[in-house]
Amino acid sequence: MPFRLGCLGYADITAWRLVQEARGASDRSVARRLSSLSSLHEHAARRGWAELVNPVDAEDHRPRVDRHDTSSATPVLEVGELQALVRAAASPFEALIVLLLYTLAGRVSEMCALDLSHRVFRPGRVSLDLTRKGDKERILPLPAVVAWLLELHVGDRVSGPLLAGEQGRATDRFAVDRILTRLGRHAGVLPGRDVYPRTSCAHPGSRT
Repeated sequence: MPFRLGCLGYADITAWRLVQEARGASDRSVARRLSSLSSLHEHAARRGWAELVNPVDAEDHRPRVDRHDTSSATPVLEVGELQALVRAAASPFEALIVLLLYTLAGRVSEMCALDLSHRVFRPGRVSLDLTRKGDKERILPLPAVVAWLLELHVGDRVSGPLLAGEQGRATDRFAVDRILTRLGRHAGVLPGRDVYPRTSCAHPGSRT
């Protein structure tokens, strides 16, 4: 069922929380997602949707997370774990998502916003133009493996999103999150925890 503001109630969030617990999701992940949903409803209410009811109850739904406990904080992947994610990929596109994301140091929103015009071809190297309006030029050379996977994914397309998913639409951060979570579980990386875009790599220089 498509999501729309107002379609969820207290019971829906309670059921979702129980499902997440059964699947072994961490308290920190559950709390982060519920916080995002709650903030969305609060923003809509401030914008004039006065009758909108926030389905997230801070006392009943949000797990208690000790902010001083770093055991479930953003993990760091070792090179072997990153390679395990790539080996678990079901397609070259999924391998590209993993490697490009960590090449960009986890900047998933920036990655998903790129289109084909951001590719820069220089002798012997493919790079990405990460320049933003008013900023200095930032050209990021891609490792050979990442560049090869990117060209394989782009094929003969000449325009559109750099990372095109179904029907040629841009892949969004939620799709990336789902891919990483599935690959992490399949590869046995970070047992009991989700691999998500903000997870960092211990040795950036060895990503290929």
